[in-house]
Order: sequence, then C-alpha cells, then structure tokens
Amino acid sequence: MCSQNSAELFCSVCNKDMQNALALTDRPQARRHLEVAKAKIQSGIDNILCLGWYRWPLNSLIRSIKFHSRPDLCNLIGNWFVEEVLHSSRVLPDAIVAVPTTSWRYLIRGYNQSQLLTRYFSQNLGLLDLSYLLTRSHSYIPQRI
Repeated sequence: MCSQNSAELFCSVCNKDMQNALALTDRPQARRHLEVAKAKIQSGIDNILCLGWYRWPLNSLIRSIKFHSRPDLCNLIGNWFVEEVLHSSRVLPDAIVAVPTTSWRYLIRGYNQSQLLTRYFSQNLGLLDLSYLLTRSHSYIPQRI
C-alpha cells in the first residue's frame, strides 16, 4: 500500500497506521457534523459509532473500493475493525445500517461498499442489519476528498 517491500499485503507500518485510524469514536461532534447531530437528536438514537477517522490508510482503501473496483478490500477493513472491537471494552450497538447508494452508482460499481461492510460486521459481530429500512431519495454532491 505504501510501496514498501513486504511479504504481506500490508507492511507493519501500514498495519499500525490502520490501527490508529480505526480508533473507535463516538460521533457526531455537534460542531463538526451538524447534519448528523441534528438527525441523532430528532430520531431518538442514543449513540452513533463511527468506523474510524477518514485518514491514511483507511481513506486510501475506501477510495480503492469505491473508484478502483476493489470490493474485496471490504473484508480486509472489516477484519481490522472486528479485531479492534473484540479487543476493546466498547459496547456494541444494537443494530447496524448501511448508507444507501444511488441506483446509478450501484449499476456502475455493481456493489454498495457500505452494504458489503455492514454485511461483514453483521455476520462477524452478530449485529442486526437494518439496512433494508433506508432508501436513497436523491443524489447529493459527490464526497470525493
């Protein structure tokens, strides 16, 4: 990933960086994520748990999944996250929900990366997958960063 020689898919430095990126965090912070904070307050949801910070190497892996046809990397991210959860004292949520994608994006990619990750977490952590409750009503500005 970082172009260092390694017998593994990821070198020890990238593995350590991923552990730091996956530091489990309660979100949203009201000042930084106003839209999500408002939805949380109005919905009766008592907590939102974020997969990790959108920074190296997680951001690079997510871009590869989304824009370079690498859905196989969802299992790698999922495994890292499951290991992080299993070694923490965090209380797991009652359910998990994938962010819906647009029909057009699904046709182009052939998959929804959020749904792939959600399915992995549901199967490996025993979480209830409630993704069927959400639909995408329209497209927004792309998230490319």
